[in-house]
Amino acid sequence: MKRRFSLVLLILWFAIFVNIPSTQAQIPSNQLGLNPLSLKWSQIKTDKVQVVFPRNLEKQGQRVANIVHYLWENSNESIGNKMMPVTIFLQNQTTNPNGFVSPGPFRSEFYMTPPQFMFSGSTSWLDLLTIHEYRHVKQFSNSRRGISGVVRTLLGSWPWGGVVGAALPRWYFEGDAVVSETELSKSGRGRQPSFEMEYRSLLLNDIHYGYEKAAAGSLKDFVPDHYRLGYYMINYGRRKYGKQLWAGVMQDAVKYRSIFYPFSRGLKRRTGMTTPKMYKKVRAELDSIWKAQDKEIKYLPTQKIKHPSKPTVVSYEFPHYFGNSDTLIVQKSGYNEVRSYYKVFPDGTEKLITLSGLNSRLNNSLSVNAGKLCWSESRFHPRWGLKDYSVIKIYDLKTGHKKRITKRSKYFAPALSPDGRKIITVETGDNLQHTLVVLDSAGKVLNRLGNPDNNYYTFPTWADNENIVVVKQNVEQNQLQLINTTSGEATSLTQPTSQLIAYPYVHGDFIFFSAAYTGIHNIFAVKKGEEQLYQVTSSKLGAFYPSVSADGNTLVMSEFSPKGYDITTMPIKPENWQPYNDATPVDNGFYNTISEQAGGSIIDKVPDNKFPVKKYNKWSGFINPHSLIFNVLHPNYGLRLLSDNKFSTLSAEAFGFFNANEETFSYGGTLRYAELFPIINASYQRSNRNRIIGTSSIINDTTITFGINEQKWTEDRFSAGFEIPFNFSGGANFKNITFNANFHQININFDNEDINVFQLDTLVGSGASGFAQRNLDFATFEKQGIQALEFRFRVNMQQQRAIQHINPRFWFYLDLWYRGTIGQEVNSGNVFTGRFDLYLPGLAKNHSLYFNTAIQTENFYNAYKFPNFFPYSRGYGSWFEDSAFRYGINYTFPLLYPDLPLSSLLFIKRIKANLFYDFTSLSSSLIDRISAVQGPRFMRSAGVELTFDVRAARLLEIDLGFRWSYLLDASTFGITNPNKFDFLLLRIGI
Repeated sequence: MKRRFSLVLLILWFAIFVNIPSTQAQIPSNQLGLNPLSLKWSQIKTDKVQVVFPRNLEKQGQRVANIVHYLWENSNESIGNKMMPVTIFLQNQTTNPNGFVSPGPFRSEFYMTPPQFMFSGSTSWLDLLTIHEYRHVKQFSNSRRGISGVVRTLLGSWPWGGVVGAALPRWYFEGDAVVSETELSKSGRGRQPSFEMEYRSLLLNDIHYGYEKAAAGSLKDFVPDHYRLGYYMINYGRRKYGKQLWAGVMQDAVKYRSIFYPFSRGLKRRTGMTTPKMYKKVRAELDSIWKAQDKEIKYLPTQKIKHPSKPTVVSYEFPHYFGNSDTLIVQKSGYNEVRSYYKVFPDGTEKLITLSGLNSRLNNSLSVNAGKLCWSESRFHPRWGLKDYSVIKIYDLKTGHKKRITKRSKYFAPALSPDGRKIITVETGDNLQHTLVVLDSAGKVLNRLGNPDNNYYTFPTWADNENIVVVKQNVEQNQLQLINTTSGEATSLTQPTSQLIAYPYVHGDFIFFSAAYTGIHNIFAVKKGEEQLYQVTSSKLGAFYPSVSADGNTLVMSEFSPKGYDITTMPIKPENWQPYNDATPVDNGFYNTISEQAGGSIIDKVPDNKFPVKKYNKWSGFINPHSLIFNVLHPNYGLRLLSDNKFSTLSAEAFGFFNANEETFSYGGTLRYAELFPIINASYQRSNRNRIIGTSSIINDTTITFGINEQKWTEDRFSAGFEIPFNFSGGANFKNITFNANFHQININFDNEDINVFQLDTLVGSGASGFAQRNLDFATFEKQGIQALEFRFRVNMQQQRAIQHINPRFWFYLDLWYRGTIGQEVNSGNVFTGRFDLYLPGLAKNHSLYFNTAIQTENFYNAYKFPNFFPYSRGYGSWFEDSAFRYGINYTFPLLYPDLPLSSLLFIKRIKANLFYDFTSLSSSLIDRISAVQGPRFMRSAGVELTFDVRAARLLEIDLGFRWSYLLDASTFGITNPNKFDFLLLRIGI
């Protein structure tokens, strides 16, 4: 068993770091053409960091450079002292709050627009983002040791990233970065009750998952993500074994002191525990602490509203009472359903209103007033990948009409006024200036409120038709403010605090809001004109999104549970509310130790140096070879040299392969330039080709031999062209259209005799004479250059899908592809291929019914044959057709969600089946001419695909399985056994 297990791990290792055909997707392709050509860039370049930013973001560029310089010299004991200069791009065109560090080429990108829900706390988004992402830079810098360092030196970035990724669990990367943002600020996710409540919800409900499930996740049950798992693991190790523990474990792992599970075995050398054993210790400690706290807290009862039973994780958020009724308007989402808006009636029945649009969860909001719904969702520039928008939509509950009222805007958290005539929203410009904007219900700007200090605002709501309440964030604190939308006059409603405040709602004289004061998110209230806080709820896990019934008697909210958010209510009785005066949250002790180890928040310690700013030359490092990828899967051996400039405008590749069976070489290169509106591409490739041809020989006037030969040749193909990708995504659907046009100069060379595959027939007598007159029309194939054009048009439109959806509930795919020679009679040929796929909902939410159709026309007698990409019926191969038409019917559904660990080798998340029937009609003039049976031949097959979603060796997400096809027309094509079995490797991810 141990030898077999080691063999599997070795195979997986090659799957990650070696480019074999079935796992080619493991070498990521950098997205190109992200920013408009008109955007002007500047840079700060020192010996430690290069910060590249749009010219209107110099202040932010200086801040990032100062934080990096400070962290270069500090907070290294827990990670190591090896440092690498890095290039950081500040992206201001996107509304998606995120960031990343990539090994190939080595760089980081910060997406600068802050989220509405400040999940990391009240500290500046840019400060926390810089601390978090620069920790990843330090992780990679300190991984240049032992085997990992040798791989980086010899093979470059992606192989280096691969061996490091195989050595270190994903929870280490993100958990260590979350610890860093927590210990080096007064915020950070580790301090947030909303971050803690997920594991807390499991343990207080006696749900104890093993390490394999905690690390792999689940498609059935709620399992906190690897950020949370990593935070508690790293935190526990630091508190129990000192701040240098993980530096040593990480360094041992990347050196591969143990070949298999180097991280877990490095941990055992230092603590006596493997990662699963430490996880049990962490879980037991959290269980003990939280249950002890649970006994000390007096919870206030709430009433859960009726709704259908939850078959899996389902969340109800942003509840609002509909007018004067007890009916609620909510946002509903789950593992089996995308975000949608529903009416929930008092008897628990539900009615779908409309789907929510594409949006980051951190920017979700919903406003309900005057019989209308209002929310923001994402729109995208049709060409530039990092230029997108946040637009406002309104849905009229009376008419059922949905309308987008803004275009190309960056508006967040829109809220309708009580009379429905105005909207207050937060705007973040490309210069990162934050503004409260008043719109009318048609989207016209009525007023922009001044913000000279550039405070950040979240979740504005109306107090009446003239005044709003909003959360103001500045430095490391936030507070509630009341602002007049005409004069801009602001009045503080609460004292500044580092505890997160969110989701204010005004009813009468009281402002209700969710806050983290008690160490658990609860609903608090403050009365206009007074500063006294009142604690309204005492929730076990967390209460969010407060709203009040029209009569003012009932508070409705969402409370977290291991099955997702539930809607709960409680009567509003101000006389029972407890005054709250202590703004210090319950101390769980988790972050205090690590903060003391690090010396506390650095936000005020970072210097304010002024670094020289220069123009950024986008052509610098234009050719930037960074990775050498080997292919060692028999019979093809070879390598690929990858080059990408850091600015993501030019990608190039050179490759060479040797086929050991045929003893032939192929090689070439590609180039893609994406700074212009069309993506320009050029390539060269020498390849070995073959085709099946019909041959005939006239023996005499009455005798003809006819056969099938295989012809082999080499091609030198020089290509140039362009691609125009359009992104029209919006609403609940991703929509992409791509047009390609290419010119090919193809030089032909062949020296070998044709290989006879089989002799079909010998015709004699008058039949042969007649055949000769009709059929000797095969075009000759000669050593002569070919010019060809290629045009391709693709449309891909699919609805966003939930976690359990095997396929989108709606998916439309169209692919039209023409390739043909031009301006010549010798070596002429052309082929047209078309494909249309349609996916529809099945009988249940996670079932999928889909249809595949395809057509191809290519004269078999063409002298030149283009590569054949037609999808024949499953179980069959290609044939000698002039035209082909195929349709397939599929029905896909899940069988089980076992969450079954097989040791540490495999964790099986889902088993699913696909029933299929394929029909292909083939027309061949060649076969008609030599066969007594005329007309099309059919390829029909039916069968089942059984596939498994697994996490393998704690490293890879794999979708694999097998297919059984029963070939209904096996005898027509000389196939003796109609039962065909195939292994399927459908997807590999991380």
